[in-house]
Amino acid sequence: MKIYVAECKDHEFYTNPAQVMRFFQEAQEDGGHQANGKDPPRSVIFSLQSSSPNSSRRTSDEHLSTRWAKKGRETTCVQVPGMGSLGDLDTVQSWSRETRQFVSITAMHGVKRIWESRGRSKVFWGVSVIVLASLMFWQVGLLLSTYLGKPTVSQVSLVMSEQGMDFPKITLCNYNPIKQSYLQSINSTGDFSPRLVQYLLLANSDAYDTITSNKTELVEDEAELQAYQEAHPDFTVDQFYEKGGFACPELLKHCSFAGRVFDCCSVSRPVLTAHGLCHYINLRGAGIEGMSAQKESSETAGLQLILDARRDEKITEESASASLANPIDAGFRFYVDEPETSTYSTSQGISVSPGDVVYTAVSLVKYNLLDESSWGNCTSTWPAGYTGNNTKLKYQSKDCLTKCKARYFNENCGCSPFIYNIDGEYTSCSALQYYECLDSLVVKNGSLTEWPTCGECKSECNRWIYGTSNSYAHGFSDAAIASLRALYPEDNEEYIRANYLSVSIFFRDLSFTEYSQVAASNLTSLLSNMGGTLGLFMGMSVLTVFESIIYAAKVLWTFVSCQRRRYTAEKEREVKMTRNETERTIHCIKRLSVKNLGDLARTMKMDDDTDSFSYTRQNSWNTLTEKDSPGPFITIPMPPAP
Repeated sequence: MKIYVAECKDHEFYTNPAQVMRFFQEAQEDGGHQANGKDPPRSVIFSLQSSSPNSSRRTSDEHLSTRWAKKGRETTCVQVPGMGSLGDLDTVQSWSRETRQFVSITAMHGVKRIWESRGRSKVFWGVSVIVLASLMFWQVGLLLSTYLGKPTVSQVSLVMSEQGMDFPKITLCNYNPIKQSYLQSINSTGDFSPRLVQYLLLANSDAYDTITSNKTELVEDEAELQAYQEAHPDFTVDQFYEKGGFACPELLKHCSFAGRVFDCCSVSRPVLTAHGLCHYINLRGAGIEGMSAQKESSETAGLQLILDARRDEKITEESASASLANPIDAGFRFYVDEPETSTYSTSQGISVSPGDVVYTAVSLVKYNLLDESSWGNCTSTWPAGYTGNNTKLKYQSKDCLTKCKARYFNENCGCSPFIYNIDGEYTSCSALQYYECLDSLVVKNGSLTEWPTCGECKSECNRWIYGTSNSYAHGFSDAAIASLRALYPEDNEEYIRANYLSVSIFFRDLSFTEYSQVAASNLTSLLSNMGGTLGLFMGMSVLTVFESIIYAAKVLWTFVSCQRRRYTAEKEREVKMTRNETERTIHCIKRLSVKNLGDLARTMKMDDDTDSFSYTRQNSWNTLTEKDSPGPFITIPMPPAP
């Protein structure tokens, strides 16, 4: 066997064994600074090649080329003692090593094909991976955008109420807000004119009626009101409506629920509204057992009312201006609403005239909305700073909007319109004050366009909507007239036909429709969809994503850090040495037979034309393999000397 030693830096070959030994000894003695007057080599290559024993031709070792050395059967790089570090690989080599390692361990589809293929195949796989990766990122972006948009959907369900349907609140208002007899009493001194009645009624009107009034007349009427209040210090606008309105016994003649008669006025309560003094019936809070909920779906299973319109108390033209003497014919307007709310929408009222019979079938709808913490925009609490009796009740957006407008007008005008001042927290505005406030704050370009936004008044999270459908009949039967005359003997048939009316309110069926707002996406579905997208396009999982992130970080750090490049070079050298040593050992073992091992045990020599160098356990072999070397050596155990 012959050994060839080559220096890796300039590929100079040392073919003489004695030169090899001197090379190592000088390198150790000089501490790696000089070797044979040259710069210390960074590594050496041992190339072992077996020679045929029958060959008489000498090998021209002096003329071995670098190409031959690279094609040697067994080649390994060995660190020589004192020769210093191996040096850095450049950035491209470091990046290549990181990429090779990433490709070897990742489960991502396509990258290994790109790394190992050549030519057109590499182009095909590269384009395929780029296109699919782009689609993957696009789809993941859509999923994230959808999730961050907090989408919601509505679920509709029909709920059957086995325990019956809780009955709503019924608010009853007479179209005639002030009794004629009251106007006559307060005008006994002759200083309460019909124009003053009109002016006070206008103060309780909505904004559109007020802003279309004549300002000059309003100024005159305001002066008249001030004069009357100076003469009568106890007079107030609220008192005007409370005392001038109808009391419960004057309006509600007969009340029954599911055929059970009860005292109307014991369960009704007065309330000031835009229609003046009204009365509401809340059977849920009446405390009457068995009368808070409807148990059957029938027109006779609900609430039946007999009302008196009191046409005899209607305001005449002598008591008020012609425009308000008869704005609407006599009768009632009633509202079906949730008991927890204190106001109502005037657009939802139902009108009925004297002599009519109305059947109101109620259908219930419930809305369950998501609050802000659950991707919705509703709320169940009153905004900060809102006070009053209504804030002690369940939050309702209608009540909040009403109180918001009352606060807005009070802050800017020093008073609040009567129809918004539901809690009586502020001083009520007169008609002139209301007009001037609207003109300065709300009216722009001749239209009501700049109302307060009231953004804090969000929709309530739980809301009940009572929809109604009505059917009418006109006139009482003779039997009904006879029954009413028996109940109320003070009223004759003519009066009953001219003033009485009947209202029947009932649930159409014992069920309600429920609309629930639910989140259209959640974190679990997002991760599931993203996982499916990653797997479909690139065969990736969460761990694959982590691997890719770590790989990208390593490559980026390789371009930035010199220390990282040195570390990568060292790792590359160790991997190459380990691989080459393993291949050489396996190759040598395969080539040695039992007989060869026996011959090797008896003698092992390397012959040369000029020198003969024998490796023994006691001398040179130890120098090459065992003497205080920081780097690994290829070690072949030597047999004992014969």
